[in-house]
Amino acid sequence: GGGADGEGRQQRRVFMPSLGPLSSHHARACELYFQLKGGRVDLGPNHARNGATRYGRTYEQGMYPEWDSEHPLHFVGHSMGGDTIRTLMNLLADERSHLHAHWKREGGAGSAMSTAWMKSLTTVSTPLNGTPAVDFLGYDSFNKKVRILSPLHLLLALVMAIELASCKTFGKHVLGWDHWSEAHRGWGGVLLILRCIFMAQHPMIDNEGGRGKGGVGHRQGKFLILTKD
Repeated sequence: GGGADGEGRQQRRVFMPSLGPLSSHHARACELYFQLKGGRVDLGPNHARNGATRYGRTYEQGMYPEWDSEHPLHFVGHSMGGDTIRTLMNLLADERSHLHAHWKREGGAGSAMSTAWMKSLTTVSTPLNGTPAVDFLGYDSFNKKVRILSPLHLLLALVMAIELASCKTFGKHVLGWDHWSEAHRGWGGVLLILRCIFMAQHPMIDNEGGRGKGGVGHRQGKFLILTKD
């Protein structure tokens, strides 16, 4: 990507991915990878528990399918976006990660997967050392549950009402929770969502919200991804 304009200035392609605004850093990192490379989002075998599925939506055409160490990208993340990019960087660095296994299954065309795929990483207003905001809003870290009628519970109730309406009215997950599609299907899914609305209980809280990886209570954050020089 890139090139020069008529005045010799370097031109770069810029990508702005759109990820699940309330998903965990891990889920968002995986979604970011597959938005760029293309394919069906794979969250890894450890994610398939408590009703969540391993796989999410499919991106038929990646934004930058040639992405590798020979075609690295500059990453810029704001707020939670910076933490999501760091999580993706860790997955690229860990040869035991499911992304490495997926890369090998797909033939591993191009250079080996590594952090060399990232030319640079810039964060803006990112809580790199974590934030107590979720605990302040009503998350009980010791018991791993949301306090009833806390601001976080009210936020949960709102987003779950949106999830219920979008699933039943439009047949899709407007909040990007495709990996919860099986759990939210049918009347069992309706009861699960209503339980979250009225009792602040949902397996998502254990899977995504209570392990220091983002999740409910965090802002989405923004991304800019640029091709290298």
